[in-house]
Amino acid sequence: MAATVRRTAELAAAVLACSLALTACGSSSADTDGSTSAATPAAFAMNGTLMLSAHQSQATRTTRFKCGGSGGYYDIQVGAQVVVYGPQGQTVAAGSITDAISHVHDIHLDISKEAGGPVDINDDSCELVWSVSGVPGGLGMYSYEISHRGALVVSEADAKSTQTATI
Repeated sequence: MAATVRRTAELAAAVLACSLALTACGSSSADTDGSTSAATPAAFAMNGTLMLSAHQSQATRTTRFKCGGSGGYYDIQVGAQVVVYGPQGQTVAAGSITDAISHVHDIHLDISKEAGGPVDINDDSCELVWSVSGVPGGLGMYSYEISHRGALVVSEADAKSTQTATI
């Protein structure tokens, strides 16, 4: 009887060891229901620029030209929120406008006196740079919204390249 108990204990220990080994080997590729799951796609950063024309922006001089929205576009400034949404409209990541660069283009046109004489044109624009990190990969379609200005829809491939928009 002692030999049978010892043999049963040895058999139980062997079954337990095999069971633990199989569980450890299969835990990374099989879910509890037996299905397999693919690796989660890597997160990525979504970046872009928003150009405001002279009518929507105002430049201020610091160590270099800085700018931001003015009038009805006052909300488009460094620090304004940029939200990325998934295909069902769920928020998946958020970032902000991180920099603003004023582009000043003074143009002097020498027009004949019959046409009204010389004309000076000031064509300022404001380039706002934004970034959103931690955007989850593998969703297929995304949309992004700067401040509350309406969302723009992009594919995942396009979302991984620099976005450009103009107001």
